[in-house]
Amino acid sequence: MAEKEIISSQNKKIFSIRKKLIFIFSLIIMTLGLLQTALESYIIRTAIEKEAIVYLQDRAVDLAELISIRIHTLSRFLEYVAMSPEMKDPKTSPEAKTTFLQQEMKYQPLLMTLDFVDVNGIRYLPSGGTINISDRSWIQTALKGKLSISEPVKSRTGKGIAITISVPVYDNAANSIGVILAAIPAKTLSKIIDDILIGETGDCYILGKTGTTIAEKDFSLVENFENSIEQAKTDPSVRDMADFEKRAIESDDPIIGYYTWDGDEYISASAKIANTGWTIFPNLTTYELFSAISSLRRNLFVIGLIGFLIGAVITAITAQSITKPLNQTVRILQDISEGAGDLTTTLPAIGGEEIANLSRYFNLTIAKIRSSIIIVSDTASTLQKVAEDLSSNMNHTSDTVNKIGIDVDGIKTQVISQASSVTQTASSLEQMRRAIESLHINIETQSANVSESSSAIEEMVANVHSVNSILVENAKRIAKLQEKSVQVKDNASKSAILMQEISVQSDGLLDATNVIQHIASQTNLLAMNAAIEAAHAGDAGKGFAVVADEIRKLAEESSAQGKQISTVLKNLKANIDEVANDEDKAQKLCEETYNLTTEVKQQEDIIMNAMQEQTAGSGAVLQSMTDINEITVEVKAGASEMMTGSTEVTKEMQKLTEISALMTDSMDEMTAGAIQIGKAIDEVNEITQQTKNNIEILVTEVDKFKIM
Repeated sequence: MAEKEIISSQNKKIFSIRKKLIFIFSLIIMTLGLLQTALESYIIRTAIEKEAIVYLQDRAVDLAELISIRIHTLSRFLEYVAMSPEMKDPKTSPEAKTTFLQQEMKYQPLLMTLDFVDVNGIRYLPSGGTINISDRSWIQTALKGKLSISEPVKSRTGKGIAITISVPVYDNAANSIGVILAAIPAKTLSKIIDDILIGETGDCYILGKTGTTIAEKDFSLVENFENSIEQAKTDPSVRDMADFEKRAIESDDPIIGYYTWDGDEYISASAKIANTGWTIFPNLTTYELFSAISSLRRNLFVIGLIGFLIGAVITAITAQSITKPLNQTVRILQDISEGAGDLTTTLPAIGGEEIANLSRYFNLTIAKIRSSIIIVSDTASTLQKVAEDLSSNMNHTSDTVNKIGIDVDGIKTQVISQASSVTQTASSLEQMRRAIESLHINIETQSANVSESSSAIEEMVANVHSVNSILVENAKRIAKLQEKSVQVKDNASKSAILMQEISVQSDGLLDATNVIQHIASQTNLLAMNAAIEAAHAGDAGKGFAVVADEIRKLAEESSAQGKQISTVLKNLKANIDEVANDEDKAQKLCEETYNLTTEVKQQEDIIMNAMQEQTAGSGAVLQSMTDINEITVEVKAGASEMMTGSTEVTKEMQKLTEISALMTDSMDEMTAGAIQIGKAIDEVNEITQQTKNNIEILVTEVDKFKIM
């Protein structure tokens, strides 16, 4: 019955162990490869998407802050100009203020125009003309005392599209007296974002409060005042993008979103630009973002195919090495069972694997059967114990190999994480290198500004020394003037005394003239009496009458001269009195001049002391600027070294990225090899269990022999 079952089983088509091993291992490798490809693709896609979201949001916030700082810097410059005395003085004409602004505009090369606007909204141009811009909303806002920044608008001066910044101007009493209107070309903002790189296919643009494009690499969109939100009302193809832009404009916080435009899908972030109400949008195509996943899938498929082929070959070789000695054993046992039963026939026992041990122990068993059934029984017991130990060892080996496989998977996960970290670190180092380059440029600018400031301070110190020298000379002249004033004062006092004496003496002269007139009157009276007596004397008195007549004439002339002298002396007295009064006034003026000279000398001393302090302070400032210049040179050199070092670090990070990729590939191969080894050991362990069972059957069969 047993022989018929054996013959029946032999007539059936045998599906050999070799084919089973090849089929099973190939199926397992293929299934694991597909699962691994799908799982890794999903994990990597999720990780890339998260990294992209964080990167775009950080990029949006950084760019918004950069543009806000530039606008704030320009606004601070305009506020500083608005606080200058020339602008605060209400007596300065609007034309003069515009002329002053043209001089200040030299310090800001970005400015296209810089004009003054009065409280009525009249803009004064450098050419002398005026424009009424009172209808501009940003002018009204600035006139109300608030800084205002406009979106790009067509200039009424014919200078194209410009962005305006309006700063209120106040007088010393804090009254609004006008607005400083600055205009920069709208293309300046587009040039800033034109230098911003977001991957290879991404870009960046800025929208105003209502969605109008105010900065874009394609400047024609700015010139045409492109507005996707309005365009979406008639064009459904831009509706996704318009919806996202609308949500971003209405949100105060950065957001992320997806939209389709011009046949490509984009991922974009947004951030508000402070103090403007504008929104910046960095974006990137999802094709570029996930292109690495497609490449990874292809690579994993190729690696899986190669692993499948290698596994199939290894499985075939392993199965061949296992089934070959088994087939030889089958042929020999078939010869023993179906042939002459020659127990001298032995099985080949080459090698140290389990099949060779089986052949070796089988040969020993046959030999002992030939010698003695007892020896066969003892040997079977020993063989049973060995089989149990072998089974235990194989179980331990299988557990060890499984643990190795788990450790390899853990190392693989860490290697993948390391590769991702290396990539992120490389990106961060690239950003740091760009930041260092920007810092280096700013330090060069600062160095130039410090040098110019040092030159200006040196010139100021020289001017202070010159003014100090002039003040020293003025002090000498004022001292001489004070000395001369004292002399003039003394001389004026003496002159006043002399004029008083002359006035007194002139009174004596008037008295003398009165005496002379009285004498003349008496003489004239005597002459008249003499003439009367001469007339009484007759001819004898004619000679005496002639003398009397001459005396009378002389008396009349003396009286006339006395009157004339009296008149002259009165006039002289009046003039002397007037001169005396003027001399008193002159004396008072000399005293006032002396007092004023003393005050001027005191003020000159105060100014000289202040200029000496200014000289000392200017010297200290000049020394500080010299120290700052030296430190700036050292910082500039350090920045150059940092920029060189960052470039070298970036190169090394690129090498490290390549090494990480090689490590990832190697770990994939190790994982596949560990799986192969684990499966092979499981198969060998199964064979060992089968061998153990066969030995137990053998012991049972040996026990059936009758020893005696």
